[in-house]
Amino acid sequence: MKKFFTLVAMAVMAMGVSAQTTWKAENQESGNYAAGTTFVDDDIVTVSTVYASKTGKAEKTISGVDFNAYFQLRVAADPTADVPTGTEQSESTPLVVTAKKDAKFTIYIRRQVGENGLNPDDNKDILLVNQNDVETIVSGELTISEEDGDYGYCSKEYTLEAGNTYTFYRRGSTMRVFGFSYAENEATGINNAVAGQVDENAPIYNIAGQRVNKDAKGILIQNGKKFINE
Repeated sequence: MKKFFTLVAMAVMAMGVSAQTTWKAENQESGNYAAGTTFVDDDIVTVSTVYASKTGKAEKTISGVDFNAYFQLRVAADPTADVPTGTEQSESTPLVVTAKKDAKFTIYIRRQVGENGLNPDDNKDILLVNQNDVETIVSGELTISEEDGDYGYCSKEYTLEAGNTYTFYRRGSTMRVFGFSYAENEATGINNAVAGQVDENAPIYNIAGQRVNKDAKGILIQNGKKFINE
């Protein structure tokens, strides 16, 4: 019975793992992207530009991923606008992501270093706005690969919710985007499902699979979760 529970746990862990897809700027032909270019359109996300954007060459490794080109991201519009309108700036573009499933989305960027270094809360950072609720700025986890003078090379991971459209903004100067990666966040669905099945009166079992009462001691299992009753 103990082996059975171990196999179940391993299967649940495997369900939370999804293959990651990486898109790089060098995947596009050099030069200007046409306005509205779609980079990715699959069953997890659609990723596209709004304006034309120009590629440039620069070899860089960011968070273990190798790149040799970038495009420029910038928009003059208010980031909480209901649509990503504004004036095209220096052949740069906002990046629009529509999540068809819950997903983890990582963007690889070069950004300016503020007075206090690479601070995710300074005005040098990239902003991700949920266009379904334009007052919402989505927080992301910043990982710093290196600092190079006035710039830092970073990746930033976000959690996207299915059915929402998001826009990456960079106001002021342009920001280089080398690429992005994404994967279905299957663990979100599993966690939600488990949470919805919690029952305080559910049967309790010991690790041998035997049903016991709530006063039993040792490692016990209820609602599929282990706990220790001393």
